[in-house]
Amino acid sequence: MQRDPAAVMEHLRGRYVRTDSDETLRKAFDPLFRRNESGAVIPEPMLFGIDQETRGIIVTGATGAGKSTLLKRLLSEHPAFPGFGVKGAECRILSVKVPSPATLKSLGLEILKATGWNTRTNRPEWAIWNDVHHRLIALGITVLHLDEAQNVGLNRSTDAIKQICANWTSLLQQPNPIVLILSGVEELLDLTRTDGQTFRRFRKIHLGPISAAADAKRMSKIVSDYAKLAGIVPPSEEGDLIARLIHAAQSQFGVAIEIAIDAIEQALFDEQTLSDEQALPPGDTQLSVSHFAAAYARREGCEIKDNVFLARNWASIRVNASHNGGEGKPEASASRSNNKKKSQ
Repeated sequence: MQRDPAAVMEHLRGRYVRTDSDETLRKAFDPLFRRNESGAVIPEPMLFGIDQETRGIIVTGATGAGKSTLLKRLLSEHPAFPGFGVKGAECRILSVKVPSPATLKSLGLEILKATGWNTRTNRPEWAIWNDVHHRLIALGITVLHLDEAQNVGLNRSTDAIKQICANWTSLLQQPNPIVLILSGVEELLDLTRTDGQTFRRFRKIHLGPISAAADAKRMSKIVSDYAKLAGIVPPSEEGDLIARLIHAAQSQFGVAIEIAIDAIEQALFDEQTLSDEQALPPGDTQLSVSHFAAAYARREGCEIKDNVFLARNWASIRVNASHNGGEGKPEASASRSNNKKKSQ
């Protein structure tokens, strides 16, 4: 029976690979909320200390580490917050992507826009943020997620950054405290460290890089499982395909998954092309290094000599600078080896 490559790819891209980071995030998130008599988490922030304020979470990692996907999965599946991401569902979580660059004023306007509230852009910053507080309270929002939060601190003075931190801290405080989740690259931690009072109010989760030494077996299993789901034969376990994949992904888990899925798409395309030309049903196509090479070439726009999946000296290729003849970049030594794969 002829497969529909588009349907297969939609299914693959809709899947989620669970790791230990899911449990780590859940263990940081749930204690920030009260529980009912049966012990279930309810969407009301837990209050801490003499000042009776809540706490926040900072999730950091390099681009492609999987921060946004990790948070989206938690928030969309959490039983205390039904309807996340569903228009008109009145979910008590609001997620906003911070534009780049951003100021406190433009961020406030972006939050108001996300709540469906339009206001004059010429109003002063303090008035806009006053509206933000009132709007979040009116909608019953108890969790505010700011994605790419480091953008609001780009090219700002120390005083300006301290003002940003003070603004975030105010969201955690009475009256009507809101749990604040910040996600972004590692510069976000530097931003919040500027103000010690802000920094201590957040729990921190970092998604580190993966490495061939620690994660090759796990990544091989993920690629194999995805290939089987697509109805093609997994790649041979011999050779250095997975090590090349991790290097091509700059040791970032999320990017490695993306490249693997793109390679599977290439395999399905090649299979369909061969089938159409020869008027034959699909055969036992095996996912191979050539499919990864084609997918990587499209992604990077590189020459053959700079293709991580084709070059002999692939480990010395600087990813994302290969077309410029960049020098070698050492393999990352840190690892997310504790992230055991669990697909669903």
